[in-house]
Amino acid sequence: MKKYISILYFLFIVINCFGQTAEEYHNTGISKAEKNQNKEALIYYTKAIEMNASFFEAYINRGISKIALGDYKGSISDFDRAIVINPNDIKVYKRRANAKIHLSDYKGAITDYDKAIELKPNDTSTYIDRAHTKSSLNDYNGELADHNKAITLNPNDANEYIRRAIAKTHLSDYNGAVADYDKAIELSPTESFYFSNRASVFFELKKYKESIADYNKAIELTPDFDEFYIRRGHVKIELQDTAGAIADFSKAIEQFPYSEDSYETRGIVKYNLKDYKGALIDFNKAIELDGHEANLYLSRGIIKINLNDNKGALVDFNIAIILNPKFASAYYYRGTAKVNLKNFLGAISDCNKAIQLIPEFAEAFLNRGIAEYNLQNYKGSILDFNKTIELSPDNANAYYNRGLTKSNLKDYKGAVADFDKNIEISP
Repeated sequence: MKKYISILYFLFIVINCFGQTAEEYHNTGISKAEKNQNKEALIYYTKAIEMNASFFEAYINRGISKIALGDYKGSISDFDRAIVINPNDIKVYKRRANAKIHLSDYKGAITDYDKAIELKPNDTSTYIDRAHTKSSLNDYNGELADHNKAITLNPNDANEYIRRAIAKTHLSDYNGAVADYDKAIELSPTESFYFSNRASVFFELKKYKESIADYNKAIELTPDFDEFYIRRGHVKIELQDTAGAIADFSKAIEQFPYSEDSYETRGIVKYNLKDYKGALIDFNKAIELDGHEANLYLSRGIIKINLNDNKGALVDFNIAIILNPKFASAYYYRGTAKVNLKNFLGAISDCNKAIQLIPEFAEAFLNRGIAEYNLQNYKGSILDFNKTIELSPDNANAYYNRGLTKSNLKDYKGAVADFDKNIEISP
């Protein structure tokens, strides 16, 4: 029945096409496109073109409808034809550039923007569009040049200062970015995201108090946006205001309780405060929200080690390795859990894998040395502790464990020297 109705509808369109002029077909196509009926619009645009093969606007509008339908190559063909008909209209070059961007042909898009600028050198929007495209090619200097030109043409566009600030950030010109954010805020002082963007640049400059002040203003203007609280929380961590950071992450969770990042970050802060039970609760929730992140399982496993739940930690490290078989840290920490469970051969195997993945993984050599020590392979243990110290000369645990090993080998002078070094590093 549905197929029958569709056929009737198509016939209705075709029947209604007879007797109309090309302009009328074109206008009907525009009406259909305005209602987002782009498939039907194509029928009318095509009929208009059949009646008038040089109908410039019909090619453009058919190309626009094809873009809406995801037929980017087809749209480019229409824009090509429109350019043959009228090579001096900038809008068709800009439309074709847009279609090329959808096909990731950024260089082709830039060529079209170049032509549009040649035809109309003072069109601000074309410089902005070309700047975005250059950014996609990581040509930040070229992007900056276009933003400079756009601002020269329109010095009161606050958004364009924001765009230029972002380009400057990509070029690590943070002070220049701050100057542009200052100007944007001067022009539009109630845009919360302008303050939050400037806050992020202050963070890069390690101006944490200024960053906090901007996040405060952003929150004052948009108090229900969870991301502002998360970002401010990160700044507070740098200021060692852990209580304030936790409060911000908690507020973010209150605003949006489905953010894995908020629970993860709050869990890290709690872990650093040695609130392992609180950290575990947060990582449980983070994993509930996103169970496909190897890092989350690694972090929860580390927390479980600190809670002496080494068997539970093994389960998490196993999952982390399944999700990312080349995760060196997961092998290392699984080896740590195995040492704690006195599975020393298993620990050595995991440390071997970690070292294979990262040959200069000092802690993996240390861990393997501890496992070798417990298997009474003292010479092998010494070699691993030596390697740890070579890679990490200030590793107090390496000197302590090497001292223990030397003591078992009756090298008491060597043991005393290592214990002295351990105390010197970690009194």
